[in-house]
Amino acid sequence: YPNTQDGYRYEPVCGSQYQNNIGMHRGDIIQLLYYPNIADGDFSTVSTVFPSGTKVGFILKPNAWSSQGKAYVTKNMNAMMNIWAASTEGMSYCNEDMGEYRMANLDGEARTAKFSFTSQNGGKYAIVSVEDACDDDDYDDILLAKKPADVFTELVEVEEGKSTKHGVYAFEDRWPSQADYDMNDVMLECVQEQYFSWGKVKKQVFSFTTYQNRVGDQSGLAVRFVHKVDPSKVVMKKKARGAADAVSANFTYDGEAYLLTSDITAELGTTYIFELNFPSTQTMSNLSKVQPFIYRDRGNDTRWEVHVPYEAPTSKVDRSFFHTFQDVSDINAGRWYVCKGDYPFAFYLDNIRIDYFFNNILNPNNESRPIDAFFPEFIEWSTSHGTTHTDWYLRPIIR
Repeated sequence: YPNTQDGYRYEPVCGSQYQNNIGMHRGDIIQLLYYPNIADGDFSTVSTVFPSGTKVGFILKPNAWSSQGKAYVTKNMNAMMNIWAASTEGMSYCNEDMGEYRMANLDGEARTAKFSFTSQNGGKYAIVSVEDACDDDDYDDILLAKKPADVFTELVEVEEGKSTKHGVYAFEDRWPSQADYDMNDVMLECVQEQYFSWGKVKKQVFSFTTYQNRVGDQSGLAVRFVHKVDPSKVVMKKKARGAADAVSANFTYDGEAYLLTSDITAELGTTYIFELNFPSTQTMSNLSKVQPFIYRDRGNDTRWEVHVPYEAPTSKVDRSFFHTFQDVSDINAGRWYVCKGDYPFAFYLDNIRIDYFFNNILNPNNESRPIDAFFPEFIEWSTSHGTTHTDWYLRPIIR
């Protein structure tokens, strides 16, 4: 579509008017076709079936139908804008700050959201929504509904006024020794919920549920939040395994992290809940991020900590553990918690549920078996820093 304006809305935008400039209608459908010999200029063979592993990307180019001239005007300058927003990571760039209308995106931050949506008639779609010019963070300038949705891995679930995302953390509790490398000593499912009002977030809720196989040492669980905008109110709760309701809690805050429990085993299956309420609605880029880690007190206000690779520990960590056994962290370069061969002592998987691991590394019968005995692509994923075999957890070996 050279022009995706649907003409439903009349609105002046930086001196432009969309009225009578209709390029498409809502609900228009594109059927993608696969030409296996198109590289040779041969269009004789065509199919609606794409080979397994094919990736399809969508790119939005503002004012694509125009000559890319003086597209937007600010109070102080005429601006030549040529902005590309893409549905895949990266490929998005704004080269300068345009004042009140447009902001720079020098890091090429992706200007899209990807999520799952179920319609009123039960149809399930994978949605890609695109932000067109790095400005208001509403991600509604174009929305593409992709069907069939069952060919995609899990996406953020969206319903009216709320989105939900699952993720899984796994920790080895014998750092800095590689030990059995089963990666199941402490497993954690993290559920992130965001509550919206007029396209902006007014509240975030983080829930952490503990799972583990067998642990060699008593470990505690802590969580650190990284805020761009401090919450006006933090509500803490916990729900014991099998309990119907959560109860109020008051986790210890040491100035850097909340200490949820000093003994995960004693509270196995507990869900720890944080509700972050903001003083005003926030854009997606201002939302809080979370960093769970496991710990053991060492005395003298220090502790042993394990974080996901490259994530810095707190100031209370006992640094004498670094560069012992298999740890080869480069503290000066910010390469924390790295093992020889780039094996991690912990990992995080976004947009997946803990269910993927019940029949393999969380099965008690498989204790002390290395994780790559069940997921042969795990090591390549790890050593590539997560750039290859990104869906390794979908292909377990059944034992």
